[in-house]
Amino acid sequence: MFLSLLSVSDLATDCFFAATTIIADSCPGRKLDHIWRQVIQQSMFGSLGIHIDLRILAAGVWLLTFLQVIVPVLQSLPQCQELSTVQWVTGENANVDPNYTTMTGSKVTVGDAVHTMAEAVGMASLTAQGIEYPDQKEIKTREDETSQGRQFSPKRSLHHVVAIAARVQSRVAYAGFLENALQLNLQVTLLGITRSGTDSPMTLAEGQVMASICISTLMTLTKLKEAWTFLEIYRRVTGAIEVTFQGNLPADCKEECQGTLKALAFTRLQIILWSLALCAGLGYALVKLGAVVYCEDSLFNVTGCVELA
Repeated sequence: MFLSLLSVSDLATDCFFAATTIIADSCPGRKLDHIWRQVIQQSMFGSLGIHIDLRILAAGVWLLTFLQVIVPVLQSLPQCQELSTVQWVTGENANVDPNYTTMTGSKVTVGDAVHTMAEAVGMASLTAQGIEYPDQKEIKTREDETSQGRQFSPKRSLHHVVAIAARVQSRVAYAGFLENALQLNLQVTLLGITRSGTDSPMTLAEGQVMASICISTLMTLTKLKEAWTFLEIYRRVTGAIEVTFQGNLPADCKEECQGTLKALAFTRLQIILWSLALCAGLGYALVKLGAVVYCEDSLFNVTGCVELA
């Protein structure tokens, strides 16, 4: 319940922030735009002669939030030619192997699609289960096979890890970096602009921006936690496969499993890179938040505190 409320609050505050920024920058006098131009001029963009309109930037960053809805839908919907053949069942009656091809070309089961679609509709609890459920299922299946004296199936284990990897990559990249990290940096910059040149108590509007910053920070940390969880799952499963088979995979899945392992290694690299970008975005935002108090004009760029004319 808390995760779902946090997710909905994050989207709501992002919408409120975008609308407030666009309206405030359209007011007579346009104080925001005047200060924003000075911030850009003292940044690396200014040295390149690039100016980004604040209203366009706020609208663009807000529009990027729709990726966390569009991408999960495309990763879940079957291709048109397969609509009539999909078996809409989950659980014990469903085939373990992926049973239909999605719009993005990936193979998934209906159960995978349910967990993936949870991100699009903001069902945070079900989204979290999209990592926990296949993880626990993989552990239980492998333990049962081992306790019964049978060699565990690497194909089945890798199927669960692939499902987790797809969800984590989508969440870290689209919901994490392209939404939370960018929104967080823009929100902190706007707070710095509104606080520049004043020592008065924080206004209601500034308090709302601060609340949005706190929510975005919490959501960013949840994405990083999910990435760490995936890396632990990947290490555990690939380690078990290496220890059990010593590089000699079963003949019935050798070629397929080797291809899956290579694809997983590439996805793992992408998740690591997106996570590093997310950490950098979060760290930079927190530095700028500290600069609201530390810097004389409450604003910070990579080059240091911004000096307003």
